[in-house]
Amino acid sequence: ITSTPVLSAVEDVLYNYNISIINEDSYTINLVQSPSGMTVESNSLKWTPTNTQALAGNHHIKFTVNDSFGLSAEQEFNISVQWVNDKPVFVGSISNISTNEDEYIEFNISAYFYDEENASLKYGHTSVNQFTILINNLTGIVNIKPYQDYCNSTSIDFYADDGSNKTYSNEFYLNVVCVNDAPNITNVNWTNGTNSGQGNNIVNG
Repeated sequence: ITSTPVLSAVEDVLYNYNISIINEDSYTINLVQSPSGMTVESNSLKWTPTNTQALAGNHHIKFTVNDSFGLSAEQEFNISVQWVNDKPVFVGSISNISTNEDEYIEFNISAYFYDEENASLKYGHTSVNQFTILINNLTGIVNIKPYQDYCNSTSIDFYADDGSNKTYSNEFYLNVVCVNDAPNITNVNWTNGTNSGQGNNIVNG
């Protein structure tokens, strides 16, 4: 074995170590000790480190080269893996949400995101008109209320932020169903020339 091993790797990036072997006979390369996911392909060691493996520290590698006459050589070394702060992960799909006019909507946005590094996530949303949206970042509960007398549909996206990266949800719709409100009767003051008084004014909802 004449090659010098590659001693560093980066999370989620393919590691490749081309092994140089001088031997006139046929031979095989066998991994004796290696991290999960490492393979031998032709004369190369290949591996894509995961987030968990990046956080675990150094990884010990040992392999042997065995020829057809029973002779062998071996090489041992450690690989350090550079950790990368991954984006929050969005899972599933948020379906369209419907409510009646003047009623609020409530759901848990944290059910749709997680962070591989277990970082605390903060949630937000794209700008929308005609709605008041409150988010509790501790519980993930989202409270959405349409403006008074608003009934229509509007699209929205939510996102999770780990402090360095944002991940957005799918786009979905907030649907507000119109409700035929009962008429309101209010007292009004009136004047007519020199006369004045009080009466009722009927306003349709």
